[in-house]
Amino acid sequence: MLIDNDPDDLFIFCEAVKEIDPDIEFITFHDCKEIEAKVMDKKRPDLIFLDLNMPFVNGKECLKHLKNCSKLQSVPVIIYSTTRSSKEIDAIHELGAASFLSKPDTYDELVDALKEILLGEDVQKGKL
Repeated sequence: MLIDNDPDDLFIFCEAVKEIDPDIEFITFHDCKEIEAKVMDKKRPDLIFLDLNMPFVNGKECLKHLKNCSKLQSVPVIIYSTTRSSKEIDAIHELGAASFLSKPDTYDELVDALKEILLGEDVQKGKL
């Protein structure tokens, strides 16, 4: 699952996931408000990627919401953002984020980063 308000980022991220493995089931949301109503009737995701800089409900508030949602609270959340602030990164870890992925500068860098996350040992063993 990816939650990001930027349509270009959503598209590029989805294309990268498809390139890695076209069989990965992947859903996207434009903001945090629509998640709870729409995700309850779907399979629980294995991972959630969450942008920090969104209007209306920012990523920190969305992370809090996800951690309070009974169906999603145990799902690892990876913050996916342009921020490089160590203060911000520390704060999101304190709120329960499992990891942080800085938005790469190129598509190939995104594919490489997602390969490491999606095909890595931690995810395969359910440890992320």
